[in-house]
Amino acid sequence: MRAMYEVFYTERNERGELIDETSTMIFANSVDEAFEKFDKIKSETMTAHHAHRCID
Repeated sequence: MRAMYEVFYTERNERGELIDETSTMIFANSVDEAFEKFDKIKSETMTAHHAHRCID
């Protein structure tokens, strides 16, 4: 079922120091698909750590 997922992630600089902890909204059919879509748009310094469905 297509829904809006909020993917939470952290971003670190080249030295591994935390820059930001935030989230982004992604339309997907599952949590796994939301993570796959996030992987396509993220930079090398971003790491997703969890996601949940927000809006059907």
